[in-house]
Amino acid sequence: MTRVFFALALAVVIAVSAPTPPWEGPILSDFPIRLVADLITGASIGLVSTLAVEAFTFSGQILSVQAGFSYASTIDPLSEADSGIMPSLFSLAANLLLFHSPLYGELIKALVSGLLRSPEKALLHAPAAARILIGFSAHCLEIGIKLALPIIALLFLADLCIGLFGRLQPQIQFLSMSFSLKLLGAMAAVAALAPALCWLYQQLAVSAVTELHLLSR
Repeated sequence: MTRVFFALALAVVIAVSAPTPPWEGPILSDFPIRLVADLITGASIGLVSTLAVEAFTFSGQILSVQAGFSYASTIDPLSEADSGIMPSLFSLAANLLLFHSPLYGELIKALVSGLLRSPEKALLHAPAAARILIGFSAHCLEIGIKLALPIIALLFLADLCIGLFGRLQPQIQFLSMSFSLKLLGAMAAVAALAPALCWLYQQLAVSAVTELHLLSR
C-alpha cells in the first residue's frame, strides 16, 4: 500500500510540475493512444531500474545455492514473499545503492521526458525500446554472474580441499564440518567484496542511465 501511495504522489507531482507538451490536443480524441504510449514508457523505465536490482538479486541467489544458504529462508520486505537470505541481502543492498547512484535522478527525468514525447513517437519507438531492454537484460545477467564468480570459485576450492583431506584422513568426518566452513567462508568473502559492490553498482547505474537516454529519445 505504501508503494501505491508513493507512485500516486510521484505521478501527481510530475504531472503538475511538467511543462505543457507542444503536441497537446483534445484529450478524449487520442486517449487510448496516450494510454498505451504511457504504459510502454513506464514499463520500459521500470524494467531498467528493476533489472539493475535483479542483477544483484540473481548473484545472491547463485551464492545462496552454492554456499548452502538455500536451507534457510526469510521474508523479503519488498515483495513480502518467502526468499533466501543472500538474495534478500543483495536486493536490499542494491536498493540502497540506487539512491546513491545517478540512476535515481535519471529515472525521474525519464518519466518527465516521457510526458513531453508525443504518443505516436512513443509507439513507433516501441520495437527499438524492446531491443534496448533485451540488450540491457543480458548485460545485467553478465554483471550478476561476474559478481558471484569469485565467491563460487572460493567455495569450489573449499569443497576440493575438504574432499582431499577426507581422502587423506578418512577417520575424521570432514563432511560434517564442510557445511559450517562453507557458510563461514561465503560470509567472509561477501564481507571482503562489500566495498566492490558499490563500485560495481555505480558502473551498472551508468549503463542504465545510458539506456534511459536511448529510451527517452
